[in-house]
Amino acid sequence: MPRLVRAPLIERNAFRQPSTSVLDARLSKRFTVRENYQFELLAESFNVLNYQNVTAVNTLAYSISTVNGVNMMSANAANGVFGAKTNSNNNIYTPRQIQLGARLHF
Repeated sequence: MPRLVRAPLIERNAFRQPSTSVLDARLSKRFTVRENYQFELLAESFNVLNYQNVTAVNTLAYSISTVNGVNMMSANAANGVFGAKTNSNNNIYTPRQIQLGARLHF
């Protein structure tokens, strides 16, 4: 059975990805025009915070290779590759979006 090799002094699950922040809001006001008619004004906003959400980081802290039957470990964290952002905001709500609307209920 293969043995899992981990860098010394680093426990499991020691590194976490950045958190994601998305805030969508809606405001609406309904007015009664007549007995059977109602008029509604509404405003919707998507990604109100306009925050850059990092969705992927480089997780390769070290690599292990075998040379002449001996495991050799090389650190990628020393050259700044580990933890570097590789992707962000890969959804359709990337920019802040605002829409206004009106409805007539009858």
